[in-house]
Amino acid sequence: MPPLPVTVLTGFLGAGKTTLLRRILDAPHGQRIGVILNEFGQTGIDEVAGAARRAMIELSEGCVCCIRSPDLIAALADMRARGDVDLVIVETTGLADPLALTWMLTRPDLAETARLDAVITVVDALHFEATRGAEEWQAQVRSADLLVLAKLDVAPESARERVEAAMTDAGGGARVVDARGELPLELLLDLEPDPGAAETRATIAAAASAPHARHSGYVAVSLSWDGKVAFAADALEDLVERLPAEVFRGKGIVRLASGRWAGFHAVGGRLDFDPDVAAPAHGESRVVLLGPSLERGPLAAAFDAVAATR
Repeated sequence: MPPLPVTVLTGFLGAGKTTLLRRILDAPHGQRIGVILNEFGQTGIDEVAGAARRAMIELSEGCVCCIRSPDLIAALADMRARGDVDLVIVETTGLADPLALTWMLTRPDLAETARLDAVITVVDALHFEATRGAEEWQAQVRSADLLVLAKLDVAPESARERVEAAMTDAGGGARVVDARGELPLELLLDLEPDPGAAETRATIAAAASAPHARHSGYVAVSLSWDGKVAFAADALEDLVERLPAEVFRGKGIVRLASGRWAGFHAVGGRLDFDPDVAAPAHGESRVVLLGPSLERGPLAAAFDAVAATR
């Protein structure tokens, strides 16, 4: 059983984390999502509870952002053992520094239980001026792989430019997603379908069915090569480490020149590259890249350039 992908959802008090979480849970993506809330005794679960298929655990007596958090570790182990959870979202408190939590989720002893997929930070574009000076706000921005701007629909027209400048000043270098309209959840979550899974992951499957598909202003570029094509491992890893800034998320499984298969997940500036994964049943090398204004040609050429054999 593979480790559970874990998305850390963070943001300052009142930024809109729970609103985003509800949107994710209610979306028709077909993913079985486990939720771990850390709200210090607040009725967090009552705000997001819905369909019975969801697994929810509320940690109200301790902080999941502590370096040693046995309750969180136990909760993740329990969700993985259930066998009916595809991924986990951990929603932190509004005063959390996610750095210690992300460090914990990448510990070697948890490698078989959980895999950190991404840190999503919700930023309030309407009230950010009042919170930008807080150390926690700055830490949440710095730790993000993707920044979700909330409340732009009720903020002044100049708000986006000013909040992006504030995030840059805080050291934030993550990609920015506008929360208005239909949110492209495939950018936020690990939603690429498992060919062996019984359920259909509708959002990403629809995007991946065409070589160049559009969704909510974002583009999904799907690339594939038959089993005769192999890639140089080092060159491939260098390439996915240097994906263009327009690529918000990338996933792939490709055959290497050594005969092994490599898998990678790239979200913002975070990369998980495994040079030895199980070969896919379909026998093809496949890559899916998502982001705004992507052009298939240059991306395909970049991957073709590191192909070792044909």
